Amino acid sequence: MHRLAPVLAGLALAGAAPVAALAPAPEVAVLVHAPSNAASPYDEALLARIAPADGSGWLRRAEPAFTSADFEGCGATGVDPEACVRGVLTARGAARMDGPPTVVVLIRPAPGFHVGWTCIGVGDGPSREDRQRRPGIERTPGAEDRNAQAAAGCILAAAAESGW
Repeated sequence: MHRLAPVLAGLALAGAAPVAALAPAPEVAVLVHAPSNAASPYDEALLARIAPADGSGWLRRAEPAFTSADFEGCGATGVDPEACVRGVLTARGAARMDGPPTVVVLIRPAPGFHVGWTCIGVGDGPSREDRQRRPGIERTPGAEDRNAQAAAGCILAAAAESGW
């Protein structure tokens, strides 16, 4: 028992030690754009889940320098929406802007209770195509954790196009 006392005392002191602070979540300027009006309150709730106001999520959401109006022409018939969004970002100098990287989340309808998310950054193309094109975000109860992981991966992969 005498040998155990110093170990227990050491553990008690270690437990009282301050906890190292974690680095803050990365900041990303996120704009949700739905040319076919496919966005819903569910999509905003999903973004709030991965980027809560208190900064405790996968990322911190910053105000983008763009609005959906900047990308209105990207929903026209015969236009490749992803290429159009990239063209607008390039023409407006998004890659050279100060502040956090810009990501446009392009939302399109998908079969059933699904919606397609394509996360577009400021690069010439996707840094992680497998993560940046999410064809099946479910809008059903019980899918929240799966969707949050997919959405966070989508946005962060697109943000990486900025050269993080």
